[in-house]
Amino acid sequence: METIWLQAQGWLSQPESLLVALVFFIVLLFVLYWRVYSLSRIRTELEVLRVQRDDARLEADTTKAIVAEKEIALAELDQIKDDIEKRYERLQTTVEMQYQQLNKQEDELSDIREKNDLLTNANFSLEKEKLALKLEIEQKIASLQLLQTQFEEAKTQLSSEFQNLANRMMEEKSQRFIAQNQTNLQYLLQPFKEQLTHFEKRVNEVHAQSIQGQSVLKTQIDQVMNMGVQMSEDAQKLALALKGNKKVLGNWGETQLALVLERAGLQKNTHYLTQYSFKDEKGEKLIPDVIVLLPEEKQIIIDSKMSLNAYQQAVTEVNPEKVQEHLKQFLKDTKRHVDDLASKDYSALTDKQSLGFVFMFMPLESAYIEVLRQDEALFQYAYAKGVIMVSHTTLLPMLKTIANIWLVANSNQQAIALGDKARDVYQQTVIIAEHLQKLGQSLTSVSKTYNQLVTSFGGQQGLVNKVEKFKVLSTKTSKEMPDVELVPTDYSQEKLQIVPENR
Repeated sequence: METIWLQAQGWLSQPESLLVALVFFIVLLFVLYWRVYSLSRIRTELEVLRVQRDDARLEADTTKAIVAEKEIALAELDQIKDDIEKRYERLQTTVEMQYQQLNKQEDELSDIREKNDLLTNANFSLEKEKLALKLEIEQKIASLQLLQTQFEEAKTQLSSEFQNLANRMMEEKSQRFIAQNQTNLQYLLQPFKEQLTHFEKRVNEVHAQSIQGQSVLKTQIDQVMNMGVQMSEDAQKLALALKGNKKVLGNWGETQLALVLERAGLQKNTHYLTQYSFKDEKGEKLIPDVIVLLPEEKQIIIDSKMSLNAYQQAVTEVNPEKVQEHLKQFLKDTKRHVDDLASKDYSALTDKQSLGFVFMFMPLESAYIEVLRQDEALFQYAYAKGVIMVSHTTLLPMLKTIANIWLVANSNQQAIALGDKARDVYQQTVIIAEHLQKLGQSLTSVSKTYNQLVTSFGGQQGLVNKVEKFKVLSTKTSKEMPDVELVPTDYSQEKLQIVPENR
């Protein structure tokens, strides 16, 4: 720019301007190169400084680690030093205790030596006393010879009386035991025999009832279809008359349901409940038509649901298109009843005692068949919602089966009760056997005590052998010592076996 300005002022010629511009450009390149070189050198120095800084940090960390290790080692050495000092103190204490024990043992040894000297002196004194006692015994033997006759007479008399007393006691106890045992067995086994007879009779009755119930069940199942068809025809006639009054129709449906329950052999308030009320989570009162009770506290809920208006119109209509419209409406009404029954969730209101589904009873058999013909998936649709659609012909066999289940359950309960009774009788017999065992053990104990007394009296170390020596010293004894025999204690116990009488 300066060159251009100088040229404009007329100070520089054209060649000189070019030369000046070239020099300026060279100087500018040199300056730029120098700055780039300086910047590169500065960066290199910075990188070297960074490396040196990292090395210094690493060396510092290493130094810290070494210092930490040395501090740990120093702490361990201090701990070892403390342990060595504690061990030294313990060893010193042990040495002192051993030294004290050694002194104590030396004192005890000195005491033993003194006692040994005392015993030696005492032994010498006892030898003197032994000689004196020998003389005294010889004098007493002479005195005992004078008492020998009186002792022999007393010995004979006591032996005879003791033998008689022992025999009398054993005889009385044996007779009393046998009599009491017979009386107790008759008294205790008589109820057992009567209970076994009653138990056998009741088992036969239950078995006969079971066989009779199975044969009757087949006949009842054959009657179910006929009753269902007849009830369906009657229901269809009555339903046509009731199509305009929902209340009357509902009561009629409940009456038909009660009739099915009665024909199935179920008893009200025993096998099923009617108009039993519940409250849902919102506090609303819900009243299913019937709750069928099952064994093991299970329940089946049955509710009568049906609309006859659309079905009656379809039956009386002659136009096929109108008939189809009425049947579609009847299908919608039936689905609405299914949804309404599923929404009430009766199975959740019975404390989880329900089987998880509800039976929707349609009292008109022809309507039931027609609605399932209109929609073959309707039954599965209702089942998925926990609702099973039933009519006379499908509900009655199920209720008959439930009635038979109750019959079998009652028979099983009676059999269980009889089994419990038999168990009680057996336990009572076990108690009697335990009492007899204790009585036998008592008798054995008395016999053992008697035998021990006889052994002490007449055994090798008994009184008889000791006093027989006095007989040798006496020349006036004429009676002989009677033998006292042991009584047996190894009684064989016969097993009591109850054999039922021939039927």
